[in-house]
Amino acid sequence: MVDQSDVVTAAHKADLGVFLPDLSYRQNRLALPNKLFEYLFAGIVPIVPAHCEMSGLLRHLNAGVVLDDPSPLGLAKALPGLTPQSIAAGKDAAHRAARLLFAAAQSRTVADQLAWAFPGAQEPVDRRRGL
Repeated sequence: MVDQSDVVTAAHKADLGVFLPDLSYRQNRLALPNKLFEYLFAGIVPIVPAHCEMSGLLRHLNAGVVLDDPSPLGLAKALPGLTPQSIAAGKDAAHRAARLLFAAAQSRTVADQLAWAFPGAQEPVDRRRGL
């Protein structure tokens, strides 16, 4: 067990971070969990399923591996295609993505960050004012 304050340091020793939640649950399709950002900030190549917000963000950042088949068999088929060179490039991409996310967090409002992370997303509806 790793103490929460040591997660990024401990994770930095890994090359790949696999996070393949059950996408039959809406909250899993819409989630951007801390784990994803911990992987990026530790320079780990995240592996996530397609058709969820995590994959959209990783594609936007040109970082990580997105699996069309997130089953154990799909993961087993994808892993042999990862070479030491592609993993090293993926780790570099994770570091670049982390720097971009950090810079965005430091210089933008939450609304600006969301617009940057999800270009073309629909504006939220303010139900209190009927807008």
